Amino acid sequence: MKLKIKIHQSYDIVNVLLHKIVIVRFFNMNLERILKKLETENTF
Repeated sequence: MKLKIKIHQSYDIVNVLLHKIVIVRFFNMNLERILKKLETENTF
């Protein structure tokens, strides 16, 4: 039983990490897009 609990905990940790990575990637993509937009708007 203890082994099962440990496996479940490690799965949870992996899920949380994956979720954070996805959020960070998404945020970075949006940040790049916003920065490019700002650059193009400011080159007049």
